[in-house]
Amino acid sequence: EPHAVNQHSSKCEALISRTKDFGNTYELIQSKLSSLRERLAAADGLQPDILAKKSQSDQFRVRSHKNCCPGLHQSKL
Repeated sequence: EPHAVNQHSSKCEALISRTKDFGNTYELIQSKLSSLRERLAAADGLQPDILAKKSQSDQFRVRSHKNCCPGLHQSKL
């Protein structure tokens, strides 16, 4: 019986740890979404021509990808 209690306790601790990790990840995602919404709102408006619009679009793609996957953009020595 003590083994079963210890096993149950370990499972509970693991669940609590995963729940905290989920909460931290959720907050990070919410923060990134908020930042993206702010950037989109700031960039809202007509662009003078198609090249300006494409440039703006490319900047969003690069920034969003770097923010999403920072490990992919670190230089490899």
